[in-house]
Amino acid sequence: MQKAVEILSQSATDLDTSELYVLLSQHYRKLNESLFALVLDRLMGDSRVRFDSQRKCFTHKAKKEHTGIVVTPAQNLPYVIEDDTGERFSLTQDAAKLYLPGDAVRFRAGHSSEPWDDVYLFANVTEVIDHAVAEIVGEVKKNKSKNGKVTYHFKKFDPRLCNLSVKFTEPDSVLEAWVDQKAVAAIERYPSKDDPRVYVRIDRVLEVNNDADLEIELAVRQFNLPYEFSPGTMQEAEKLPEKVLAKDRARRVDLRDVPFCTIDGEDARDFDDAVYAEPLKDGAFRLLVAIADVSYYVKPGSDIDHDAQMRSTSVYFPRRVIPMLPEKLCNGLCSLNPNVDRLTMVCDMVIDSLGMVKAYQFYPGVIHSHARLTYTNAWKYLSGEAVEETDVPATVRGSLDNLYALYKVLRQARKTRGAIDFATRETLVKTDEKGDIVAIVARESNDAHRLIEECMLAANTCAADFIGRHKKLSLYRVHDSPSVDKLLELRRTLSGFGLSLSGGNKPTAADYEAVVEAVSDKPYSDVIQTALLRSMQRAVYSPDNIGHYGLGYEAYTHFTSPIRRYPDLLVHRTIRGILSRRTYRPTVYAASCSVLNSLSGMTLKRTLLAMPQPEKEQATDPSRGAWVELGKITSACERRADDASRDVTAWLKCRYMKSIASDKQKFTATITAVTSYGLYVQLQDIFVDGFVHISNIGFDYYGYTIEGKLVGETFGEEFAVGDVVTVSLIDVDEDRRRIDFRISRSRR
Repeated sequence: MQKAVEILSQSATDLDTSELYVLLSQHYRKLNESLFALVLDRLMGDSRVRFDSQRKCFTHKAKKEHTGIVVTPAQNLPYVIEDDTGERFSLTQDAAKLYLPGDAVRFRAGHSSEPWDDVYLFANVTEVIDHAVAEIVGEVKKNKSKNGKVTYHFKKFDPRLCNLSVKFTEPDSVLEAWVDQKAVAAIERYPSKDDPRVYVRIDRVLEVNNDADLEIELAVRQFNLPYEFSPGTMQEAEKLPEKVLAKDRARRVDLRDVPFCTIDGEDARDFDDAVYAEPLKDGAFRLLVAIADVSYYVKPGSDIDHDAQMRSTSVYFPRRVIPMLPEKLCNGLCSLNPNVDRLTMVCDMVIDSLGMVKAYQFYPGVIHSHARLTYTNAWKYLSGEAVEETDVPATVRGSLDNLYALYKVLRQARKTRGAIDFATRETLVKTDEKGDIVAIVARESNDAHRLIEECMLAANTCAADFIGRHKKLSLYRVHDSPSVDKLLELRRTLSGFGLSLSGGNKPTAADYEAVVEAVSDKPYSDVIQTALLRSMQRAVYSPDNIGHYGLGYEAYTHFTSPIRRYPDLLVHRTIRGILSRRTYRPTVYAASCSVLNSLSGMTLKRTLLAMPQPEKEQATDPSRGAWVELGKITSACERRADDASRDVTAWLKCRYMKSIASDKQKFTATITAVTSYGLYVQLQDIFVDGFVHISNIGFDYYGYTIEGKLVGETFGEEFAVGDVVTVSLIDVDEDRRRIDFRISRSRR
């Protein structure tokens, strides 16, 4: 075994199993196939060696230089995630203070020389390629010792920076004015082995009103979100008109007399889409989806376009939004506000009685929205409740009735198509005027939500078809089928409920939907749907159309939200180019590529490598490289935004539980996942997730079974996904976003 590792460490190239056998047999003449099989088994589990299952090759990790991203859990030691494989490598305690979260590094794998460190492989960093953190937020503190000596230190608010030693570059006379103030410090010099300190300069006051605002500020920096528009962007925005000008309406279809309406949430501020429907003969409908014509105002190469591409998406936090576009565009000139003229790109469709789009066309138009409806008021009207004229004006009620009738047709077509129809709950954090949390509930969903969703799906599929028919490159929204290992895990969960997933290693969306329908009226429906979602791949943007697995579409793209999503803006430009008989070729700005070197970018890279690869003849288009890069950038930015929003929501849940719960209070919870070390649970009434460590389940010794259950050895008590249990709170760790419970009693 040791000789095999030595051979691999001395080899200039990777060795396949036959080559390793030949070299090893030169040292051991009695080597046979059975003995070699034992060596291979041990090599597979050896931390010094990596095995490539596709190429059937071994390589010694220490001889290869890797690249990775530094990840620092709150109040803990950092580690490095290798770019290509996602494998974790520890950092020694001495090295922990040299690297900041998000640092892109080059390293070699090896073992720690310190006797107190564990036996796992460590990352010996040879170079920091790029720093992700440029600012630190905190509070300047003043200390006075017994002998009268005064010192100043920086109280860091980000718990991930606990290992860093911070030193000010300013003299004490300057720091005195900042004492006890929350501030943003710019990093002047990063740590090195010669001087393992971070040198900072106090840059500006951190303006936050409460802890929730502070947590958002930390998330913005933790996930490296662009949050300030460039001066050039602000100047360009200022030059834009306050309203649609007469010259802007030229060569557009005038639809201002059509009673369009927007339907959005109560807290929405920007309105991308307006809809209108009218009946035709034989049960068919005409559906008009008018989308804000952002491409008319945001020109390629402009400063606004630079910033929009770098952000790629708006980021939504409770009580705060980091928009993709300046406010004058996203809340003003491009937003389809009621009773004002707005420029749009219109998808005009004819849909038959079976929900099939029989004809469509795209054209630039100008509309005058007749009403801004909320989901709540629209659903009240559609369900027959009395509503005020101000809530649902009479001018749009006829169209709303037609839209609802069309929705039922489209819904049936969706079912026939076999698309997966998840009914998962989203978190809604309710806050008061001060920003304090008053409740965490599930966001309500009704047919008004689903009506708009079906209209948008129809427009998006038409956009994808339009681009495909004209053989133009653009960004599709693609979704690959689940991986085999995820399917195995899913089927193990389903078996505990007496459920099965058809389709073998290649289940269809209809197979998934069959499971969703089977549990639609069961109390554990949410648990099963969550398990189904976890087994799915994440959708990405790509110029290579492989279809959308979950929706059951052969071609799908995003067309309907150009105010808040850059891919939609690119699709609009592609369609505008087709309409004017030219080809739109995008530009990738250098600053936008930085996200690809982040943790989100590297995770995306591994996702893309597992997806079907394009045909070689597609590589002839000169703009293809730019489209591929933009697909990566926009997908990585989307993941980054989701992670940042999820992180803040997790903190809010921790803060809320800390404020309302006591250790004697009991909560009813559902088990959402079972591991060998404990149970993940979700509270039924408060919509908060937490964890029950195996030591807090009971007095028995619990073993993890092949069916995915925890079973007590003495009393035989079982815990499985979907079980309802009663829990009490043990601890809330806001820094780690962790809520710990103990089992009080359980019931099936």
